[in-house]
Amino acid sequence: MAYSMAVRSCVLAVMLVLAVAPGAYAAVEGCSTDLIQAMKNNPDLSIFVQVIDAADLEDRLSKTNNATLLAPRNDAFNGTNGLYPLLQANNLTLEQVTGDNNRAGSIILYHIIPGSPLTINQLSDNKVLSTGLYGATITVDKVNTGNTVRTNFIGRGSNATVTSADLRVCNNIVHIINRVLLPNTTLSAVPGYDDDTPTPGIGAASSLAIGTWVFALTGALAAALSM
Repeated sequence: MAYSMAVRSCVLAVMLVLAVAPGAYAAVEGCSTDLIQAMKNNPDLSIFVQVIDAADLEDRLSKTNNATLLAPRNDAFNGTNGLYPLLQANNLTLEQVTGDNNRAGSIILYHIIPGSPLTINQLSDNKVLSTGLYGATITVDKVNTGNTVRTNFIGRGSNATVTSADLRVCNNIVHIINRVLLPNTTLSAVPGYDDDTPTPGIGAASSLAIGTWVFALTGALAAALSM
């Protein structure tokens, strides 16, 4: 009797998840927009989109789900202390940092926080966040200015301040920032992006989640059958 009940429970669980999972996946795949399209719709993020395209990361970001994206606005590239003046000071062009040694790709991954999307209120002071660039972290810095609380991100090579927070794009959250975050103190020390290296949480996160559910249920069913 216990054996029959266990098998019946597992079968019901499998049927329930198979009924729910495709809907959950469709909710992601069927979103009216994605991270790339949302940024293309914002003129103040046009340069960031150009850099993403030059670094050959547009496809991966368009499939990214359940992440927090820190999106540098245009003056983070062209303004004082922007990325483009920094490239010029180092006698480099965008093409040179998106070529065979794709440092721009690594810089972009440094702006992505995989995992559950984080609102500005969930970013506590001194919280250390793992980024899409393997082994690289950024730290949250909250500053009380009297009337408001300013949120900063402290990177290894540069810092940035949130200028517009909690922009939701399907299951992602975007915070617009005023500087490009650098994972190293010098451009020459930024590692090149390797397209063959998988980045957990960036790309097909939703299908990974469904695979995890199926794996867990398969294991439960196998356990029940072995009783």
